[in-house]
Amino acid sequence: MRFRTIAVAAVLMTAVATPATGSAAGVVSGASAVQSPKAPVPDRFRFTFDNGETLAPNSLVRDVTGHRHPGTVLTIDNGSLSVQKDAAGRAAGFPGACKSCGRAIIAVPDAKGLDPGVRPFTFGAWVKVTKAQTLHNSNIVQKGFFHQKGGQWKLQLNGHLPNCVLFGRTGRLKVTSDIGVSDGKWHNLSCSRSHGTLVLRVDGKVRGREKGRVGSISNVASVRVGGKGLRPGNDQFHGVLDGVYLNVT
Repeated sequence: MRFRTIAVAAVLMTAVATPATGSAAGVVSGASAVQSPKAPVPDRFRFTFDNGETLAPNSLVRDVTGHRHPGTVLTIDNGSLSVQKDAAGRAAGFPGACKSCGRAIIAVPDAKGLDPGVRPFTFGAWVKVTKAQTLHNSNIVQKGFFHQKGGQWKLQLNGHLPNCVLFGRTGRLKVTSDIGVSDGKWHNLSCSRSHGTLVLRVDGKVRGREKGRVGSISNVASVRVGGKGLRPGNDQFHGVLDGVYLNVT
């Protein structure tokens, strides 16, 4: 196994915020009203992939919010990310679903601003996947792991079905969409916690809802985009991502 040694630079959080010029949840009003995944929102981090990123191993992905939470491309076993085009600009293509394709993720170093605690928050991404790319579960974006001290927030695909998971000090919530997204088209996915309810939206429409309180979510894990990590069985994402974000209110 060939592993690329990575040094993830530490980043310093600042109090700079971006103007709240778009939807705080980054969602659209319906599948027919698909808008740009670049729409500005006051997020804690957001990746648009439109800032000259090469997506080469070890390279940085710019956080466009002003909070300075860049991601670093991590790869193993010849895994790689690729620059893809979409209607709004550029997007990130992840390794194919094959035995020799390797694994690749984007990692964001842990920072206090990336933990929602008990506050309302939303996270999500634009995704484009086919049936062949959703034959197994794949992680889109997460911070923390199941049963890890401090909890977890995660958006994933259970096969072709979007799924939101929250794990906190006092409980766990999981919501799965009632429709799939593996049609090779762009879809906006979001998970929102507010007033004791976890809501999953696909293209702006509620596709799952679960009531319950999980308590505070605050851990020391990095944010992972496209997979849990680089080890085998990392629930590698195989499609294309854009507009990946976290918003904490």
